[in-house]
Amino acid sequence: MPPKDPTIDYAEQEKTLTIANVILQEQISELKNERKRMHDLLSCFEQPTPPRKEEAKNEGEREKRPGRRSSARESAGRSRRYRRTASEIDRPYKCPFEPCTKAYGYALFS
Repeated sequence: MPPKDPTIDYAEQEKTLTIANVILQEQISELKNERKRMHDLLSCFEQPTPPRKEEAKNEGEREKRPGRRSSARESAGRSRRYRRTASEIDRPYKCPFEPCTKAYGYALFS
């Protein structure tokens, strides 16, 4: 152990170093709290969002028919409406204008 220097006030040096140590420990504690808060904020952005009910229900259908797109009507659980093709429509009425060659028809739904 080195000899004591009579010009140095060791009690004052100890007091100064103790205060500096307490200040550094408080700063470390504040930084740890800030790090934890930032980690919590970041983790809420990294969590994947759960799929909506409609998407989860339709995933099985998509796997069965991978080449086919589903419409909004199908994803809502409704069936497709039957539509006649152009060749199935009766067209008994002709356009009244002389140069026009179009014909039209109608359908009675019961």
